[in-house]
Amino acid sequence: MNKTEFNDLQNQLGNILYEYERLLKKGFIINLKYQVKFKSYLEKLKKYNEENKLIQQVIIMVNEKKVENEIEQTINLATLKYNKELVNIQNNVRNYESILRNSANISNDNISKMEFDFKNYVLKRHPALKINVSKEQDLIYRQLRIAYEENNIENFYKCFKVALSTDTCENISEEDYSKYSINYYELMEKLKLEIQRLSSLYPYTKENVFLDDMSILHEEAELKINVNNLLGINSSLHKDLLNCYFKDISL
Repeated sequence: MNKTEFNDLQNQLGNILYEYERLLKKGFIINLKYQVKFKSYLEKLKKYNEENKLIQQVIIMVNEKKVENEIEQTINLATLKYNKELVNIQNNVRNYESILRNSANISNDNISKMEFDFKNYVLKRHPALKINVSKEQDLIYRQLRIAYEENNIENFYKCFKVALSTDTCENISEEDYSKYSINYYELMEKLKLEIQRLSSLYPYTKENVFLDDMSILHEEAELKINVNNLLGINSSLHKDLLNCYFKDISL
């Protein structure tokens, strides 16, 4: 492999890396919008799912004649876990709302400039293109990615400046081209498969939800159906629980 072929390979890898990074940002934004728009339904789904699992577990424990202390401990641990997770979810949603508000105030020109600079950085300086990457370079790139995903222009250019200042030029000898090209080919194949895999999963499956108002209403209707189905199961489980445990449980 000569220098021209090796440079072409690096360019191919750079383009796939950029495609992957753009996909991650796209998923990040879709998830933000989905979690904020449907937060009340998602919280209800979380509550009924967790409560139903707990009631089923307690019913099994009662039927197995477990001691009262063990049952109460199971209920307390599940309640603590649920409350902790709920606080995390609510904090995340508040953070998402803040990110969306800040993004709405950024001009299209600034977004386009950041996209252009990020693309050029990834194509030429992404850590995966390097043979040797320091912990500092890896950390600053991860911070750069976060700012890019969040459309945080100020943080992006702070990280961008540091990333450029810590970047080093690598001189790869021609006899090493073939050796390093194997790693590049393997990474490209992994990224292609990962892009394909991610594209079929949440949050990418929810992309069309935000096409128009009718799509949003349709998703809302689907979530209502799911909540009502879980609520029906929940009501039935509460009756079964009272019949055997003689006490009710609520998260």
